Amino acid sequence: MKQRITYLLPEGHRADAEDIEIDSDSLKYTKAGQAAEEWRITLGWDELPSSYSRVRRILDATFVQRLLGDKATDDEAARLRVQELDHADYTDVDFDAISSTITLTAVWSPVASAENFNSTRRASGKIRGSGANQRIEVGVLHPEKAKEPEELSLGGFLTVIGDNDHPSRTLFAFPARHHPLPPADTTTFKASFQQPTGLHPELQITLPQEHLTPPKDTCRLHAYWTLPSALFLDRYQFSDSLFLASKHLVKLHSLSGEQDLEAPDWVIDRWGSAALLELATPPARPTVNENVSSQWTATVPTHLRYLTARPNSTANADFHYLTSDANSVNDSSHATLDVPWPIVFWACEAEEGLKMATNPFDRVNLGYDGLFGPKTMFYHIPPAVNSIVETIRVPVLDIGKWVPIGTLMTVALGFAWVCWRLFRAVSVTGGSTTRVKEKNKKQ
Repeated sequence: MKQRITYLLPEGHRADAEDIEIDSDSLKYTKAGQAAEEWRITLGWDELPSSYSRVRRILDATFVQRLLGDKATDDEAARLRVQELDHADYTDVDFDAISSTITLTAVWSPVASAENFNSTRRASGKIRGSGANQRIEVGVLHPEKAKEPEELSLGGFLTVIGDNDHPSRTLFAFPARHHPLPPADTTTFKASFQQPTGLHPELQITLPQEHLTPPKDTCRLHAYWTLPSALFLDRYQFSDSLFLASKHLVKLHSLSGEQDLEAPDWVIDRWGSAALLELATPPARPTVNENVSSQWTATVPTHLRYLTARPNSTANADFHYLTSDANSVNDSSHATLDVPWPIVFWACEAEEGLKMATNPFDRVNLGYDGLFGPKTMFYHIPPAVNSIVETIRVPVLDIGKWVPIGTLMTVALGFAWVCWRLFRAVSVTGGSTTRVKEKNKKQ
């Protein structure tokens, strides 16, 4: 079993060897609360107890807690590490079938203040070795300025508990798939819906046209949008090139999740859908007749599913009814729907020879990056505001008090009409049969 614990300081902070205390079997970093922490455990299939031999047990995210709990009976440091998994920002469990290894990765964010830093282990920053057969490598790192734009660079100190009596200085760089925009690029984007939204809301993604320049010539502008179940995209609508051009769209590359075009919202079991769209970019030199604007807007058409009809007094966890500004009464003919903004980014081809697999912190194939090639780089365009959720007003059937009564009357009248037609048909048939029998008797 190998363990790697990394303390990553934020931008503007530097690692200091004086903050690292090393003993023969332990290490203490006194400023652990200021850094993000990653804890990665790698172990072979043969290192697992027999009770974890089945894959379904391995994929249970609590198995490492039980595994290390067995080893932590007499080890206070290991026991505290196990307890901290419950408070991690996220945990990953990955199985590599080729090398037959299992890797657990847990990450904790830096804490805002010492008062909020209640973790006994992280507050002390002390890490103790857990046995002769377990290698624990500890890194205290800070960001450095990279020499190449495709890379990230980190500097700081590395130590192997039990092998080193002092931290060793290190400086290394590696290719990274995800990047912010270059410092000189101040591009941001906004997202909003055209008003009124109606049954076919259209999302507008607006960017400043004068700053919309790709980081490289090979870059293409994309948006990845996660929609709630109440909204959906019609993939067939995106097959018309003229329609796409009118909306400043290039192509719908991927659509996953719920795609039934006819289903109402109350029969949808899944969370919704996700779409990867390529956005068009403004021409380098506009034509004479082109209306030049300072903003470049791409429009994504959506469609609203039929929502569950509810009376005025009924509330819902997903939709809440609005209050009319005009008369301050409940307007149950409309509901509000919260829709997140898309993620907007440049997707660029990496340089030849760039080895993306050398990034020790990369998490791949967990989202939209799995829809691109292994050597694609992403430059993310930040939103212009902190609130990245749009609340839209959508129509919903107001059943009121007369709709149930009217429906019941309609059903009753329809049933009565059917019964009357059946009774009349039987009466006519019966009379005809009687006349036929009387005629046969006379003959």
